[in-house]
Amino acid sequence: MKLLFRNALIGAAGLLAAAGPALAADVCVVSPRLGARAGADAHGQVALGNPTILAVGPLREVLIERQGRVAWQRQAAAGEAMEGPIVWPLVAIRPGETVRVRLRPEGAAARDFASIRLTGAPRPQMAKAELLLKSLGSDPQAWFQSIEQLLDQKNLSFAWLLLYAAEAPSSPSLNSLRRQIYLRGCGVS
Repeated sequence: MKLLFRNALIGAAGLLAAAGPALAADVCVVSPRLGARAGADAHGQVALGNPTILAVGPLREVLIERQGRVAWQRQAAAGEAMEGPIVWPLVAIRPGETVRVRLRPEGAAARDFASIRLTGAPRPQMAKAELLLKSLGSDPQAWFQSIEQLLDQKNLSFAWLLLYAAEAPSSPSLNSLRRQIYLRGCGVS
């Protein structure tokens, strides 16, 4: 079975969806934002060590591996599926550390996982990101402005991390943007 990774991208005309490379099962990962490597897992660099994982559609199982060993695993109960954001369940990813996240969508065979690698950004970038995160507090307008500024700077990866961060407040404008990215990021209208 081939899994297809797709990620949301911003184009000149606004929000667009772009298809990524064919990998191992059909999973659309919205956050964190991923890139492709020929013949390898999809990959994303994260400026925040606690990225929220958001895939479109139901998942049966999620595994996170550190240093080649399963560090965290969650499997949906029989007859159920996991949907929505998954708040990072482990100690934060360190600068330069790479972890592997394996996602098994509903309907996939027990051994069919989509695999992504997340790498912590360089230490100065992660420190700056953490400072920004803490400075935003619970003010939805500050969050929205910071995300808009990151989008203007074409820093999509960090914008997505902030938008879906567990610390991010709920507001009509942020929730609308989250929904747009979620829907359009995978070609759903």
